[in-house]
Amino acid sequence: MTLWDEVKKQAKVAGNAAAVAGKKAKIRAEMILLDNKVVSRKQQFGIDLYDFLHNVHCNNQNMILSDTGMMEHLQPSFIRALKDTKALEAKVRVKNADLEANLAKRSEAFPVPAVEWTGKLQNAGKSASLYGGETKIRTEISLLDSQLTRRKQEFGVGVYDIFVTQEDLHNWLPKDRDVRFLYDQTRRDITNIDDEKDRKSSDLAVLGSETSSSNAEPGY
Repeated sequence: MTLWDEVKKQAKVAGNAAAVAGKKAKIRAEMILLDNKVVSRKQQFGIDLYDFLHNVHCNNQNMILSDTGMMEHLQPSFIRALKDTKALEAKVRVKNADLEANLAKRSEAFPVPAVEWTGKLQNAGKSASLYGGETKIRTEISLLDSQLTRRKQEFGVGVYDIFVTQEDLHNWLPKDRDVRFLYDQTRRDITNIDDEKDRKSSDLAVLGSETSSSNAEPGY
């Protein structure tokens, strides 16, 4: 083998290694996205399940919750989530009242439009101040809404993991038809995502073996 042939061979090996490294990086990134999809699916389960249970609770059907076994493995988590969301909802109501008061104050501040430039200038300063207060309140309400959503999502992640453990270890499934539907749908979606991740993991293992073989010296 000439020197030039050796150089071309080494360049090909390096090129193959770079291509494999790129493919492996892409697969790892895809696996991270799949992990995020699993978390997102559990969080959506939490929102759907919490809203359903909250609706039942608000309709004064607490006896039904107990009699049908709906709250089995759910009650402690739901009660904690209910207390937290009620506290956040109370804060939202206070902020909404503040916003309405601010809007009313702004309406009263300009009963007659200014005609002269001095009056317009004063109104502009006053309006900017009032609008600034409204913007601050709206931002606070938005943050509280985000906290409400996040609390429901946390509820779902915890409850889903409890359900999976009970099903796998004790062959248990929710007795309530609606809760069972939400759980079965979520588990099916997550199982599909996990299967896809397993295929990515297998592809990664194959690429790892290709890298090892390409780096091996001939005859070894």
